[in-house]
Amino acid sequence: FKQKTAYEISLGLVGSEMCIRDSTYGGAGARNILGGGNKLSSGVVNIYPGQFGYTALKEDGSLVNWPTLAGEQISDMDGSGSPVKHVYSTTSSRAILKEDGTVVLWGTELGGGSNNTNVDLTDIKEIYSGESTFIALKNNGSIVGWGYPDHLTDIPSSSETGFVKVYSSGKTFAAIKDDGSVTAWGYSYWGMYGNDISYNNDDHASNLSSGVIEIVSSSWSFAALKDDGSVVAWGETVTGGDISENNPDWETNLNGSGSPIKHIYSNGKAYTALKEDGTIVTWGSNERGGSFSKYNPYIGKVKNIYINYVTGYR
Repeated sequence: FKQKTAYEISLGLVGSEMCIRDSTYGGAGARNILGGGNKLSSGVVNIYPGQFGYTALKEDGSLVNWPTLAGEQISDMDGSGSPVKHVYSTTSSRAILKEDGTVVLWGTELGGGSNNTNVDLTDIKEIYSGESTFIALKNNGSIVGWGYPDHLTDIPSSSETGFVKVYSSGKTFAAIKDDGSVTAWGYSYWGMYGNDISYNNDDHASNLSSGVIEIVSSSWSFAALKDDGSVVAWGETVTGGDISENNPDWETNLNGSGSPIKHIYSNGKAYTALKEDGTIVTWGSNERGGSFSKYNPYIGKVKNIYINYVTGYR
């Protein structure tokens, strides 16, 4: 069983839009949709959820937002110009990536709603959202960022290239380069939030210098899967930044001999690594699923893992 998200439920009603949940966050039930009104009665082809509202893309290329965002009303956008490729959200802003690689911004300045760093927002390939910051990956492999200044601390220079994907833990970011190395930056709280790769372990810098194929984020930490099947984690220990924090044997279970890692999952406070043989290893917050490994009755049986924010589900 997979619980449908509000996004999926809304898409099932595309064309004659109806929303659910608390009106504070954009839901209006069968009542009038806040800020959208009759604009959402037909022609909706996609919906992009944010933390405090929604943006709907219509057949004519226009966008409709509801409700107000962080106390500020964001204006709708007509369908003129290049078509919309995707809409991204922070807690108080939207970034609209268009097919021609340009970006339109809405919302608060410190939430990414304006280009407050004066970076070049053309030739953009992908955008990644943080809590109050946007990071854009350009087609030439460089990255640029804007939004809350503290969350951009030590961001790589726009002249540096080779980046292929960016990941966010809210206040910090990590990126994989085409040589398999990792670069991290963002909010600096003695390295605890994941901006310092060497936090908790001086060997992480060398371990993350090559071979990384995927990164998964939690709140204030990251876990990187390498091409040899090993995992490197860094950041806040309580959310999984230290694999051996709760049990020294977990590091051995994860990176020692045995079946290679198939995938890593995160629920925001803990991680679960699924191995090829169906066994799992967990770490992070005990209350959020990080202690499951010590009494695992599903050895060799797990096929997939489904996540919610509080606990992970098999």
